[in-house]
Amino acid sequence: MNIFKKGNAAARWSRGFTLLELIIILSIIGGASAVMAMTFSEATRLTSSDVAQAIVLAQVHEAGVSIAKDVASADNITAVSPGNLCSMTCYQWSGSAFTRGTVTYTITNGNLLRNGNYIAQYIDPASTSFIKVTPTVTENNTYLLTIRAAKSLGTNKYASDNITFKFYQRMPPQLGAL
Repeated sequence: MNIFKKGNAAARWSRGFTLLELIIILSIIGGASAVMAMTFSEATRLTSSDVAQAIVLAQVHEAGVSIAKDVASADNITAVSPGNLCSMTCYQWSGSAFTRGTVTYTITNGNLLRNGNYIAQYIDPASTSFIKVTPTVTENNTYLLTIRAAKSLGTNKYASDNITFKFYQRMPPQLGAL
């Protein structure tokens, strides 16, 4: 019986694939899958130094944002020694009204504290400073905050980040003044 006769198209395609054809197709698909899996795993792998660098950057950012909020509402700022970063008198929300109080930022054991409450960690006190810029015509009541955070990754390895923030103190209106 000849299955390749004209007019017998159904019989011609009902044979399927040979075992050799299936093995070749499966090996091509398997090889492509292996290459794709290796590329994907390499692209998505985070090293411990990448994670540490992200943590350090987040800590420096958190410290800068916290101090920036207080500087913006302060009417008296004192830059002090590296252990006690700065002290300022500002208005704070106390739940029902604004009250005037003192806010002090200190660095203790690598932790930045605001009035004793934790703000950020891995802060390097020797490389962190808060200074008042020498007043000029265009820059009066301007402060520079340089924060360095460093996280140890083992022997002589660490992730670190430095950021310098520039703050302009907005003088709040005098309460009771017209």
